[in-house]
Amino acid sequence: MNPWIDQRQTKIGSAEAAAHAPLWVGIRGMRREIGKNGKPKNTLATIQVPLKSYAWFENRGGEIANTIQPIERGADRGRPGELEVVA
Repeated sequence: MNPWIDQRQTKIGSAEAAAHAPLWVGIRGMRREIGKNGKPKNTLATIQVPLKSYAWFENRGGEIANTIQPIERGADRGRPGELEVVA
């Protein structure tokens, strides 16, 4: 299953401080942690993922939409695949 994640949960933008990737996507979600009272609670969390570009993307023009599709490629016989983020 390869879900589409839209602008309600993602934000794509230029790198602010990192030099190894020109574009980054922030994916919002929930993180489970233990509160001060010792009970589990859910809090908002964002993971930042660097995006690698390619020639077609660079030359196509237009605006970058805040929609991504995470895809796992190459998983086989119990081996994990690699995660690809299509923007």
